[in-house]
Amino acid sequence: MARFLEFPYRRFAEAIGIAIPLISEASAGRAVLPSTEEFLDFLLKLRLGDWHPREILRTSEAIEQQRMSADSVTQWAQACVDADKIVGAGRGPYGSEITHVLETSIASRALREAYTGFCKQNALRPLSVDGFGKACAEMFGPRKRLTAKPLFGDTQRPWGYDVPDGEAWQKRIDARLGIPS
Repeated sequence: MARFLEFPYRRFAEAIGIAIPLISEASAGRAVLPSTEEFLDFLLKLRLGDWHPREILRTSEAIEQQRMSADSVTQWAQACVDADKIVGAGRGPYGSEITHVLETSIASRALREAYTGFCKQNALRPLSVDGFGKACAEMFGPRKRLTAKPLFGDTQRPWGYDVPDGEAWQKRIDARLGIPS
């Protein structure tokens, strides 16, 4: 059964300037617009240079949406880059805010506490300790023993990561999300 002037893509086709191919119906003697499936097939076969309709366009809005809908570690990392410091660390024992600057070595425990604090503040579900460690290794490189004094009564030097500056960290976040530079 042929579909006449009622179809959902007419305004779309007119907006992008595609001439809708008409199919002549011999028995009725009138032109019939193609079905939705025929029109989508037509779009897939349309020559559009090196772009294909199934490829996702990388607009700034799409990239921003991808960053906002990322996992909790990536959202925390993006917030840190935007603030140009480690966010979510909370308050110390005397009520003062704990701050960690970028481009320094930071203990794994301090990064994890900042991350979980950020997740609590933003009602996000934090990854497991192993998942967070893998994400940190992906963003900061392998962990290493820091030269700082032991933390919280430990007897050994703490493990930590070299946190890069905001620009380098943003590139690693984008690489993690698959966003081209």
